[in-house]
Amino acid sequence: MKEQRELRSLGYSAFEKEYSLSSGKAFTRIRKTLQEPNKPDRLTMEDIVKKYDVKHISPFEMVIMSKELYNNKLISEIEFIYLSFQPETHPRYNETIGKQTGQMAEPSRKRDFLQYWEDKVHQEIRIDSMNLDKSWRVMKILHHLNKLREEIFGQTLNVNAAK
Repeated sequence: MKEQRELRSLGYSAFEKEYSLSSGKAFTRIRKTLQEPNKPDRLTMEDIVKKYDVKHISPFEMVIMSKELYNNKLISEIEFIYLSFQPETHPRYNETIGKQTGQMAEPSRKRDFLQYWEDKVHQEIRIDSMNLDKSWRVMKILHHLNKLREEIFGQTLNVNAAK
């Protein structure tokens, strides 16, 4: 208890008892929650869309962006899960999916995720997929982020035209 008080005074919090499936032992998770000085507590949607362009973003950046949206309470937990699931960021992607499809992971390559999810929604409508709701929600979030980005910068940004 004394150790926990000392750690809290240093900015640590969330002492949680957890159970490790791999070791079969209980452990205590300690999370540090120190704020950086002069840094705002919350990012706004505008702050985030200024940093990320959903028409030119890598899977790694997509994970980071979705975490920022979720941490700032701008999307729900389920929307965070949908947006942040990027198979190419998994360390064994090339051994599994990549081996089957013949396409190796390129988690740092930027791409148009808005177009990807639009295509996915159209495909799922055609095949009457059970995943349509998920894809529709992701596409709507990306459309909203893109529209807001265009409003902020005052023009339609088309990065694909420059390629």
